[in-house]
Amino acid sequence: MVLTATALAATLLAGQAIILPVGLPSDHEVSEATRTVTIFALPQSTAAGMSTALGVSLILANLQRALIAWATSIGGTVLMLLAHTVFAKGTMGTSLTSLNYLDAIAGGLLLAGVSIGMRPGRPQFVGWVVGALGVITVGGSPPGTHVVNPSHALRLVDWSTGESPPLWLMLATLLLLVIVAWWDRLRSDLPPLVYELPVAPVLSCAVIVVESMTLPDWVSHHGRSLLVIALAVAGEALTALVAALLLPGRDGALVLVVAAVGAVGQAAQAPVVSGSAAVVFAVLVSVGVLLALRRQNPNRAIIGVLVVAVYAVLSYRTSADDRWHAIIQGIALALAGGYTFGSCRITYRPVRVIALAMLYTPSVTRGLRDARRPIVDPRSLNPDKWSIAGPAPADSFAPAVAALVVAIGCWLGLLLLRHLRPDGPGARKAPDVPSDEAAG
Repeated sequence: MVLTATALAATLLAGQAIILPVGLPSDHEVSEATRTVTIFALPQSTAAGMSTALGVSLILANLQRALIAWATSIGGTVLMLLAHTVFAKGTMGTSLTSLNYLDAIAGGLLLAGVSIGMRPGRPQFVGWVVGALGVITVGGSPPGTHVVNPSHALRLVDWSTGESPPLWLMLATLLLLVIVAWWDRLRSDLPPLVYELPVAPVLSCAVIVVESMTLPDWVSHHGRSLLVIALAVAGEALTALVAALLLPGRDGALVLVVAAVGAVGQAAQAPVVSGSAAVVFAVLVSVGVLLALRRQNPNRAIIGVLVVAVYAVLSYRTSADDRWHAIIQGIALALAGGYTFGSCRITYRPVRVIALAMLYTPSVTRGLRDARRPIVDPRSLNPDKWSIAGPAPADSFAPAVAALVVAIGCWLGLLLLRHLRPDGPGARKAPDVPSDEAAG
């Protein structure tokens, strides 16, 4: 139980620190312009956090010592606490934007440590997936995301007027990490290294980060050109395929299916949930994971993502304020997301972090939404709006169609990967490692 709670809390906290803007208590005076700059710098801070997580996870996988992995997680959590207590007071001349980068880097350390250090076992794996996906709909809303029963407190600009991530979550996670580190101080059963020097996984990480920093921004500035959209969509699908082929065996299948669900999720815009709805979301993700673990098949996972993408295309005219539309979309994305992560058996743990990079970093579909969203001057923010940039026009179906095409491209890439790396008598045997998905 403690191991599961640690995996869930740590990934939830790390995800909030990486993909959401840093928020300070209301007694900290921060100008509206500073908050706006911090929000619009999110893609860069997210890339910094995920780059940290990717690099550190590769190093920790080489070291193969659980205690070092947990120490890294504890260090990341302590750094996050310092950012929200000591550095936030401004005594060291730290700006809000700098705090945002520091928060993201601390989240990257925490994510790498818990992803590599957690014990093999189905309960811990489910907790890790619920936390990793939960940050998107429970932890907060990325720019432009709508909410179920929206309120003034959920506006994007209000992230910077409240503690985010919350202090209680940092303290609870730190306590759980210390307990688990003490239990695991003598364990050294982490998966062995697949490559003597992980050059290929490093290149896989680099490809993903570079793509997330270029194509979404490019399409957001030229998103009304069909040629630009076509090139960007093809580039994102090709990026996922290249990243997958650089990974050992069929581990890259996870990158492809997560790239598909990430593109669809950012196009469909998952609703924000809280309270009892958050518990329902966690249950749905868990059900999706457990269903996938009964018979792991990435083809089924990506077909499920394609179904969600088709629904997003058919319902693009539906208002973002439609409660039933948001509920149906939230249920579909929760089940598809959980099923996606449970559908692939991984032999090299950093692959899970690499796959998360495809989910957390901006997608081309996000760039298309930005290209079709009116930018609001920070000095004239409407308190009745829940996004600093406002919702995308109802008649804009380009993000949903682009997500469907990306998902189809990832499916074709998955078929190519399975063809190039057959799973048969003549195939290269995967290393004998403890399975994260095994019961226990």
